[in-house]
Amino acid sequence: GAKGWPLSGPRGESERATMGANSEADSKSVAERFSAAQKMREKINAMLIAQGKLKKDAVKPASLSKEITINDSSNRIMLTKRSTHKMISDRSKATVTIRGHYVAPGKKPPMGTKPLYLHITASKAEELAAAEKIVTTIINAGKRADNSGLVIHSKANAAKKPAANGITLPKSIGVTSKVAEKSQKVFVKLKVAECTALGYPLLEKLSGPNDSYLQHIKESSGATVSIRGKGTQISPDQPLHFHVAAPSANDKAVSDAVGLAENLLQTIYKDFSQKTGKSAGGTAPPKPPPP
Repeated sequence: GAKGWPLSGPRGESERATMGANSEADSKSVAERFSAAQKMREKINAMLIAQGKLKKDAVKPASLSKEITINDSSNRIMLTKRSTHKMISDRSKATVTIRGHYVAPGKKPPMGTKPLYLHITASKAEELAAAEKIVTTIINAGKRADNSGLVIHSKANAAKKPAANGITLPKSIGVTSKVAEKSQKVFVKLKVAECTALGYPLLEKLSGPNDSYLQHIKESSGATVSIRGKGTQISPDQPLHFHVAAPSANDKAVSDAVGLAENLLQTIYKDFSQKTGKSAGGTAPPKPPPP
């Protein structure tokens, strides 16, 4: 049951994918180079397919990626919804996933993690740009007038009509709303301070490289999951735990996520025991029976 949870892997993939795109000029330059390279790649592949040297099914599109921080946006809740991600994907053809942890004002993210952000991937530069434009519009909804052709519903422009080719965003954009949720805690037997003293990076093991383990749980179950409790900046007065949540109507998402989190913990406990000689309870693991 605990299979499928590797405890090491490549780090910084998303950082490398977005390296050099920190400024608008750099981003444009990267997009232009990628577009030119992609066209050349497609031309070569088409020639090889025509010559029978390459199977059409073997050609996989390359991808671009970008991270957009949404942690401090007043429209953060809207940006974490699957319906919003689907709308962005339908309009731009890009893929949108949520990563990181929510960090309250004045706080710092848990070690080895990032504040809440959207990870966007696309096979074409224009698709990535289209998705980024929609996300940016949602982030800024309610802050100022918008002339992008994306219609923002708020008190300031409630009478504004949609542009001919505009995208009408949900009326709840810019409005704070609460959705009934069901949540559950999955407690961690290990403690951050003790693991740090032993040289064991507990929080990194819990979240995975670039939060990949948390993302796997979310994508597999449909529930959101975050790491909270002592040793983190979120609910530090509570014992360390996974916080699993989903809309109240989706009980299965919570139970599935809890099961995945528990499987991950069993893998971590085993790894911790092998590397430190201690069990998750703080004592030496039992010796195997004599042969």
